[in-house]
Amino acid sequence: MDTSQDNVLSQITSLTSKILNMPSALITVSDTHSLHIKAKHNFVLSEMRKVGALDQYTMQTNELLVCNDTSQDERFKNSPYVSGEPHIRFYAGIPLITKAGYAIGTLSVVDYVARSFSKMQRRDLKTLASITMALIEYRNAIGLIDAVTLLPNRQSLIEDISQSTDIFEDFVLILPDSIDLTYIYEMARSLGMPTVESVLKDIGLFLRLNISRQASIYSISAGRFALLVKKEQQEQVLSTLMSCADRIQRSLTSHIPLKLEIFIGYTEFQIPIDDPQRILREALSALHDALKKNTRLMAYHKESDEYQKRAFTLLNDLSDTLQHDHPGLYLVYQPKLHIKTRRVIGAEALIRWRHPEFGEIYPDQFIPLAEDTTLMRPLTEWVIQQAARQVRKWRQSGINISVSVNVTVTNFAEEDLIERLQRILRTNELSIHDIEFECLETQK
Repeated sequence: MDTSQDNVLSQITSLTSKILNMPSALITVSDTHSLHIKAKHNFVLSEMRKVGALDQYTMQTNELLVCNDTSQDERFKNSPYVSGEPHIRFYAGIPLITKAGYAIGTLSVVDYVARSFSKMQRRDLKTLASITMALIEYRNAIGLIDAVTLLPNRQSLIEDISQSTDIFEDFVLILPDSIDLTYIYEMARSLGMPTVESVLKDIGLFLRLNISRQASIYSISAGRFALLVKKEQQEQVLSTLMSCADRIQRSLTSHIPLKLEIFIGYTEFQIPIDDPQRILREALSALHDALKKNTRLMAYHKESDEYQKRAFTLLNDLSDTLQHDHPGLYLVYQPKLHIKTRRVIGAEALIRWRHPEFGEIYPDQFIPLAEDTTLMRPLTEWVIQQAARQVRKWRQSGINISVSVNVTVTNFAEEDLIERLQRILRTNELSIHDIEFECLETQK
């Protein structure tokens, strides 16, 4: 639980104070050195040190504690919260204990004069503590459960990996992907989220019915699931999943046609793990390899992962270079030679990139990456502008040749391409014959 004040729990402290006829009530949550006051009613402090705190004593004894007069009690009369602010004179507190038996904090009431505490008040305080703990655990469970499929979520998976007690045991994290994310978005756009959620529930139920006896199942994102299994069960679970891949399309009944196909990525690891997020990322890397290569099943490959991380870095750096006009990109010009006359009649502009970390990078390494993003428009714009400036310089030096520029099919589809080209030509005092377009060899 975070350490901020909680409005719902504050209502419980207000109710506790009213029911028990006490001026102040508070709910604390224990930290390494402090007791954070998660909620309070008419109490001046927001945090207390554990040393000398009556709530800390309550947690240590793990049972209801009632002190009618703290100033006369040898255990508490020297407490800084008795002798100093807020000058607690009466205290009654009960630990908040989880289902696993851990005391995580307290529910307590205090008064600033000595007083008694009846059996009925003790019973009511216990009841209110049970309600408080149930609420805390319920809200914690909600944070670890996917609201649509009701399966444990990604955070739950990370906690299960990090808190596993199977030391030196080998595990496998398997990610089956059953429905394309783009398809989910289109379904939501056309039919609404209730339809999407209904499909996701059915997929989650299908996996539970087929896999739950062999593995722990998690829902880590829309349409994407995770299975945590011990290494010796790997072959059996993967075999079951491959069987599911053949059956899922016809097993799910829906009033709309579904496009379902299971792709699987997995990675192996050993407990304990310092960074569970890395294991999830490796499994995702394997899954994306399976999707990209249209292969049902792929294991994690470090080489492929390193390539993808490098590609991601290049895309980010390319975007940053174009946006902020950083140095690195430049053009080289390959002359076009008329064989009979042996005269240069033109040139082709070829882009190069001198990356600050990876050195010289050729276009076949970064152009295919940019083609799948929105970067092709500003990149092509940059090339055209640079080429136009070079042609202008050649004109001023008496060299009269045209330059061709490579563009993609998506560039041709841009509605304002011609207007932008005309503006660049006018700026550099060129004609439409000075710049030629060529479609990339990779385009179909």
